[in-house]
Amino acid sequence: MKRTLDWGKWVMKNSTEAESTNWIFAYTKACPKCKRAIEKNNGCMHMTCSPPCGYEFCWLCLGSYKGHDGRACNRFTQQNGPVLEAEREREMAKKAIERYTHYYERWAANEMSRKQAVAALNKIETFYLKKLSLTYN
Repeated sequence: MKRTLDWGKWVMKNSTEAESTNWIFAYTKACPKCKRAIEKNNGCMHMTCSPPCGYEFCWLCLGSYKGHDGRACNRFTQQNGPVLEAEREREMAKKAIERYTHYYERWAANEMSRKQAVAALNKIETFYLKKLSLTYN
């Protein structure tokens, strides 16, 4: 009974949007102006938020791109406050996704094996047992 409950939990977890939310949090950054999540999909660090915002900013430092000197982003400066906290939360979300993926892959493999075992059992029950009963009737 407990095993069925665990499978139910996995199925329920996979039908929710929680992992999608974690992915968005881990692989996007918020526009500094409107806070909309933006995914970086090109090599350039110059980002432009989609309309109606249109804010132009640096992907690395999240500063305005007007008068931006890209070399300034290559210098390390200790960050405090919300930026440091957001980076820490992003790393935690990435680790949560990795942990989830690790366990999900194992659960999915076991679920596939279970389904194959059930199919084999059904075949034995429907085909082979009938064949044996006809042979030794």
